[in-house]
Amino acid sequence: MRNKHLLFILAMICQSLIFGQDSISYPPLSKFRIFEANLTNFAPNSFEGENFHGHIQTRLYKAKVQLPFKLKDQKTILNNSIEFTFLNPTLANSNFKIDSKLNFYSFSYGFNYIRKLGTKRWVLITSVKPTVASDFNNSLSIEDFLFQGSILISKRLNKFTKVGFGGVHDTKFGKNPTLPLLQLIRKKGHYETDILLPAHIRQSYSFGDNKIGANIYFTGGNYNFDTPTNFKRDLDKLIFSKLNAGLEYEVSSGKNTALNFNLGYTILNRIEFLNQNGGTELAIKPRNDFYASIGVIWQK
Repeated sequence: MRNKHLLFILAMICQSLIFGQDSISYPPLSKFRIFEANLTNFAPNSFEGENFHGHIQTRLYKAKVQLPFKLKDQKTILNNSIEFTFLNPTLANSNFKIDSKLNFYSFSYGFNYIRKLGTKRWVLITSVKPTVASDFNNSLSIEDFLFQGSILISKRLNKFTKVGFGGVHDTKFGKNPTLPLLQLIRKKGHYETDILLPAHIRQSYSFGDNKIGANIYFTGGNYNFDTPTNFKRDLDKLIFSKLNAGLEYEVSSGKNTALNFNLGYTILNRIEFLNQNGGTELAIKPRNDFYASIGVIWQK
């Protein structure tokens, strides 16, 4: 527990890299996303647990807007963000007489502090992200509130490469959300590598204003849950986590806008329902299957 607290203090990653962090010495390695929204549809598939089985279909909607401000000292950037997610799983299971379409929502406010350290090549990025995540079937309680965040220290090695390390506390990693971070970003010519372990790995090739590539990334969340009357179990929280791998195509639709398409396969898939005591009441492992997503981006 002590180590977890230390890592959490060490924690807090702005998942989106702030353009100002490396504009002091070098041009930015990537564009800054002011707004993005996407819909991911996971193929209907079966799941299995201990002495039961069923079917599940999941849709995930996300939207995020960011507003950065550079302070007069030219060393500090403050970035404010608002993020919304809507998770829409449909469960069917005859063993526990479950047949429900569930709706879960989350609203997050992110405050990110980006500060140049000492020399021009070192940057500190800290982020705090209070979150409300629930099915909102009852009035809000303390159980609906989460605290996420990260810390990342990065160094620009040269014009093409940046590395970093830190820690993160993020519910998309499932039941153990506190983890260390390692970063590598490299862009040279048409090729770009973006690695932030364990969150994602992306490799892309740019041609004109368009981009094609491959990625591996985590998605997930933790939601407070009011058990429907047709559920025969005491279910208090939903925790889900997926590790996806696929192909990505980003096509320019204007000067600063783009459409993003993803098609891939879920390689790790875990859903847990916790009871009021925090224990696992129902753990299901959906069969790995295909997913597809479409999104829109406004970036500068």
